[in-house]
Amino acid sequence: LKRVLSPLTIRGLEIKNRVVRTAHATAFADGPVSDQLIAYHLERAEGGVGLSILEGAWVHESSRNYARNIHCWSDEVIPSYQKLMKAINPTGMKVIQQIWHGGGIYADWRQVPKGPSALPGILTGVPSREFTKADIQELIESFTAAAIRCEKGGLHGVEIAGSHGYLVMQFLSPWSNQRTDEYGGSLENRTRFLREVLASIRAAVGDDFIVGLRLGPEALEGGVTTEQIIDVLNGLKQDDLMDYINMS
Repeated sequence: LKRVLSPLTIRGLEIKNRVVRTAHATAFADGPVSDQLIAYHLERAEGGVGLSILEGAWVHESSRNYARNIHCWSDEVIPSYQKLMKAINPTGMKVIQQIWHGGGIYADWRQVPKGPSALPGILTGVPSREFTKADIQELIESFTAAAIRCEKGGLHGVEIAGSHGYLVMQFLSPWSNQRTDEYGGSLENRTRFLREVLASIRAAVGDDFIVGLRLGPEALEGGVTTEQIIDVLNGLKQDDLMDYINMS
C-alpha cells in the first residue's frame, strides 16, 4: 500500500493519499448540504480518505429531476458548504464538488426536458426540446456560478460531470448531438460547449481552485468513442483547461 498511501498533488494542492471517493448519489440533501450529508462525509474523512468528490450538484433549475440533490444554483448552498468544510478541514481530507446537468436524459413534471437536439430521452422516451444559443450561454453561466459558490463555500475545486450520458456527453456524442450550428457536426464543434464551460470557470475562480473533468466513452452504438474522447482530452489538456481527468 506504499503507493496508495503516498501523497498526490493537483494544481499545487497536496492530497494526503490516493484514496479517492468518486461522486455517487446519497439522496441525503435536497437543497443545501444537510447535517446528514456532512456526517456521512465526516465518517469517511475520519477514516483517512484523502479526497472526496461530492455527488453531482444541480447547476440550474432545469437540471432538477425526481431525485434529492444539492442545489448549486442558489447562494443558499454557500453557508452549508462552509459548515461542511468546518467539520472536514481538521481531518485533512480535501473536498471537490461535482457539478451536473442531465440535459434531456431525465423527465420531471416541473419542466420540459431540454438537450442539444430535440430527441427522445434515452432513459424515458420523453421528447426533449433543443437548447437555443441563449439557453447554451445561460448554462455556461450557470456552471460558472456554481463553481464560484463552491469556492466561496471553501471547497477545493469542482469536477464537471461529462460522462454517463449527461449534458456534456450529449453535446459530445454524434448520436445525441444532431445540431447544424457551431455546437454540432465535427468533433471540434461538439466539444465547444465543454470547452466554453471549462474556460469560463477557469477565468472566474482563483488560481489555486481545482477544475477537473469526469469523462469516458459512450456505451452506445453510434456514440462517442474512446478514440474521440482521447482527442477531446488531449485538446483540453493542451489548452490547460483542466487539472485532472476522472475516467469512467
